[in-house]
Amino acid sequence: INLLEMQKNAMSCLKAFMNNDYGVSAVMVEPDGVDTIVIQFSPITSSVTDINSDDNNHDKTRINSLSDDVSTLTMGMLSVLCWATGDSSIVYESFENQRKNKFENITFENVVSCLSSNSSSGELCTSIITFINDLINNQIDLTNRVKARLPFLTLNVISHADHFINRLNIQIKEDEEANRLSSKSFHLKLKNSDGGGSETKESKEETTEEAAAKAFGSNTKMISAHARTTSQNNIERENFNTKIILNKFIKQYDVFLIIQEDDNN
Repeated sequence: INLLEMQKNAMSCLKAFMNNDYGVSAVMVEPDGVDTIVIQFSPITSSVTDINSDDNNHDKTRINSLSDDVSTLTMGMLSVLCWATGDSSIVYESFENQRKNKFENITFENVVSCLSSNSSSGELCTSIITFINDLINNQIDLTNRVKARLPFLTLNVISHADHFINRLNIQIKEDEEANRLSSKSFHLKLKNSDGGGSETKESKEETTEEAAAKAFGSNTKMISAHARTTSQNNIERENFNTKIILNKFIKQYDVFLIIQEDDNN
């Protein structure tokens, strides 16, 4: 975990350094500048995450999260190198050079496989499809564009992308159902805890508030009978964020399909 945290911090510093033309140029002129970034993608954590124990679950979650963060930063910086220089061939060649080090049969195999991994974050998958577009779209000519696109078609990136889209659509539906059930349970518990109503609206609201406070073990008077639980708010927030991520991914995915169609024509 400490190593991944240092790796993430180092990548964040490098990203900040690359936030201008000078930083991008400095990375590009270094003999191993691009290779150093490429090798950071998908840090190997299997020796730790393969251990099954209750005590290790928290560490496994933290490790997977940090690994995704490092990979997301990597994809973002490589995208910048692609479009900022206008020639992504160096980035493509770097992935080819690192193929054996990453135990890949086909270049970009680790990148594409992340799209269909259920443990990959939405941010990582979105950064991957964006990088693929930047890599292909910033080749110097059509021949190189077709060459850069070939590994992704060979790896059937469309199928992997569809898997991710389906996963997020299912997650959105599950979150919406969980939110509906949570809201139903909240109002049912509130209703069962109400002391039987009052004659006036003012006293009825007061009774409802007191009943809700009693039902949920709170000494603080609730502001409204329609107040939402923390759980409901968290579900709604996560659902909203998931929809944003899915929308961004689909937009980039559509770009990839357009690139593919244009190159074929």
